[in-house]
Amino acid sequence: MKSASDKIMSEKLSIIYICIVFSLMGAASAASTSTAIIADGLKEFHSSKAGALSGTTNFEKDSLYKTIFMQSLVQYEEDLNHSSYILDEFVKKNITNSEAMMAASSLYELSSRTHELIYEEKPTPDYANYHNDTIHALSYLREYLWDMAKFYETNKINYALSARENFNDSLYYYGRARLALNKTNE
Repeated sequence: MKSASDKIMSEKLSIIYICIVFSLMGAASAASTSTAIIADGLKEFHSSKAGALSGTTNFEKDSLYKTIFMQSLVQYEEDLNHSSYILDEFVKKNITNSEAMMAASSLYELSSRTHELIYEEKPTPDYANYHNDTIHALSYLREYLWDMAKFYETNKINYALSARENFNDSLYYYGRARLALNKTNE
């Protein structure tokens, strides 16, 4: 028979678990919405290419590419923030290995979708470096999320070490992409 303190602790853990599930669902929903916004921007870009006047095509392309890439970096930032939240909750023992693995795997899937959408684009020369840096940032972010999901699943330190390298590389290319974006604004 459970004591009163065991019942209270069990109820508290149940409430915490429910809160975590809802917050992670919200994180996945928000990231999914951002991915949908990027996809909509790409659809708009492709539909506008067909009817664009030849004299304004490059200007329109540049403007749309800039919007799409800015949205992809916002998605990157959101995914990184959510992954940090998952890690923080895991370290604090507020979520289990399995819950952390599922959450990181969901972010991996969403990040992969953003990567696919951006990878398929062929930007104008003015945005080529920005495009490449964005692709690299997203690629390393995906690898980081994969390694973290594997770490949560297995508790093997080699995944955490690999994740750290991918995280640092991802931030490096993210910084380059942001710098390139700032140069296009000048």
